[in-house]
Amino acid sequence: MRRGPAVLLLIVLLLGAAYGAWRAAVEGAALLSGFRPATAVAERPAAGSAPLADRVVLFIIDGLRIEDAHRLPAVDWLRRRGAGYRLASTGFGGRAPLLASLLTGAPPTHHGLLAGDAEASPATDDLLQAAARGQVPAGRARGLADPELAELLGPGGPRLVIVEAGELAGGRTEAALAGLDARLVALFDLIDWRDTAVVLLGTADAAAGVPSPLPLVLAGSGVLAGAGGDASLYDFAPTVAALTGLPTPVAAQGRPILSALAVEGRPLDAVMQVHLESRRAWAAAAAAAYGAPAEVPPAPATAIEAEDYLATLERLVSDAREAWLTAGAKARLPYLGPGLLILLLYLLLLYRSRPGGAAFRAHLVYAALFTLLFLALGGGHIVRGSLAGRSWAEWAYLFGAASAVASLLAAVTAGFVLSRREYRQSRYLAAGGLHAALGLVALNALPAGALVLLTGWSFPVALPPFGLWAAFFIAALQVVVIGGLGPVWAWTAVRAARFARHRWPPREVGDPEINADKVVRLRAIRRADRHRRKPADRR
Repeated sequence: MRRGPAVLLLIVLLLGAAYGAWRAAVEGAALLSGFRPATAVAERPAAGSAPLADRVVLFIIDGLRIEDAHRLPAVDWLRRRGAGYRLASTGFGGRAPLLASLLTGAPPTHHGLLAGDAEASPATDDLLQAAARGQVPAGRARGLADPELAELLGPGGPRLVIVEAGELAGGRTEAALAGLDARLVALFDLIDWRDTAVVLLGTADAAAGVPSPLPLVLAGSGVLAGAGGDASLYDFAPTVAALTGLPTPVAAQGRPILSALAVEGRPLDAVMQVHLESRRAWAAAAAAAYGAPAEVPPAPATAIEAEDYLATLERLVSDAREAWLTAGAKARLPYLGPGLLILLLYLLLLYRSRPGGAAFRAHLVYAALFTLLFLALGGGHIVRGSLAGRSWAEWAYLFGAASAVASLLAAVTAGFVLSRREYRQSRYLAAGGLHAALGLVALNALPAGALVLLTGWSFPVALPPFGLWAAFFIAALQVVVIGGLGPVWAWTAVRAARFARHRWPPREVGDPEINADKVVRLRAIRRADRHRRKPADRR
């Protein structure tokens, strides 16, 4: 094929790849935003165990850290008369996903709220919905200065009170900490400690995407004084449900912190049986969503059998998920497999072709530069599984700009390497630069396509881990940018090659020794040809 039509064909292929990646990203975003957990249709137990406290008050304080449990007198007083725990946190993409995980006991991959600070409620079961099912009065206050809070904490108030305090959201200054401590002291004076349990949780920097241990302090009725240790953030909701006498939210992946509860014997068995009933409902819904409506065994009546029963449920759901993934991969293999194979073969042929060296070096430059820009712009938060308070649109603009800068420098590299070869027309340079761009598109499309092949394009129970779908979107974004810059790649490669050839001429041009060697070899070839022709002429 002539170089001119080949250049046009390569540009069309790059633009087509950009459009295909854009459509895939849009469809993937729609699937993520429209995710509906399997637990949204799961059977939700309405009855809980006997309450351990007549009233439970939750204080969720944004920005409160582990050290504040000792520094602030009010929190330290609460810890000394109750229990203190460190909750492991992986970081979240905003306040809404964190609050949803606290109230549901489930990670964002299960409740579906991935990022953003919008006032949104999860589609799955949470503490407030469990209270409504059990006809337990519940109230909610926004801030420690909420005028309705005194009424909620007074006599005749609801049995479950959730207080979301943002006093430290504006900054952890000494004045803010002192004001927080003074408000807590005033509120503690309103609480009847004989029949009320207080649960105080600091969210530290988890809402901003920084994984850090969160302080949990419990005190009052139903709490075992002097207890402490480590637990998971997803144990928060089951523990509060046990204190209040509510059924555990169906989506909860944690379990009650039994060491913090003043419960043993039959009450302990009752608490665990309620928790296991919720886990059983979740396992049944998950297995059905994976297409394997297996018979889920009933929950045991004693806490001694809880560990074995939970392991059985996990194994049942895991087997159903493995079967679903295997069947889905086999169904997608006939049309995704050949496409990935073609991309791989194209890369192998490209690296063995004449512009292969230029393409390989351009790819190395792009990978190194994009990685550096990715980390410099805050991509480490994405690697750790958080959006760090930014929306996907903001991250897309940042990483799109990084991809564009890396692409231009990669095109310059391809043009410089191509300038070392002999050529007569600029269309050769343009085609070589476009092959480098198309190869880079193939490199990004291969892992993204493999992810879709292995994990699927639907989420029946839980979203894929954050790292997987983030990697897919970042790869799709790079394909969109590189493919859309196809004509720019060609122009940049040609200009870079011309400049490099003019500024740094190749050694083959103007080198007397190399030219003399070529002349000697050419004369030797001609003499050999004449000797071979002489016998033929004599005949």
